[in-house]
Amino acid sequence: MTVGVAQFLTIKDATGKALYKWQNYWIGQVVSGHNFAPFNVPALISQVTAGAETISIEIPADQGSINLADKGLQSYYIAQVDQYQFVPPVSGLPSSKTKVASFTGEFQSATITDTSISIEIGANLDSTESQVPVRTFTTILAGSPPKL
Repeated sequence: MTVGVAQFLTIKDATGKALYKWQNYWIGQVVSGHNFAPFNVPALISQVTAGAETISIEIPADQGSINLADKGLQSYYIAQVDQYQFVPPVSGLPSSKTKVASFTGEFQSATITDTSISIEIGANLDSTESQVPVRTFTTILAGSPPKL
């Protein structure tokens, strides 16, 4: 059985207003209000560094993307990435899709190359330094605790 994986990206301003809604699977189509855009989120399973989780979003390096990264860093944009798995139909859109991962974070930094811009998103709070309450498991688990 063939399985498709699509990522949906919503970029919001600091007030929560959606500015951009993109998906990276269905070329030239609007799916759930998201237009097609050639972006990539290499891994939604993030690395933990100094208590804060971050991921990167890669977008083509064009003037619009440079403006987005610049404005997003100055104005504290929020990016939400949802990843879905589905069985691709012969034509059209799938009848259902299952969310397998999600990540929300604030624009933190950007790196530009000749062909792409990589925008780091994550929490600006460091749970070690900022005294954010730790998570407590309230039920007995079999095996090791789950890791994101």
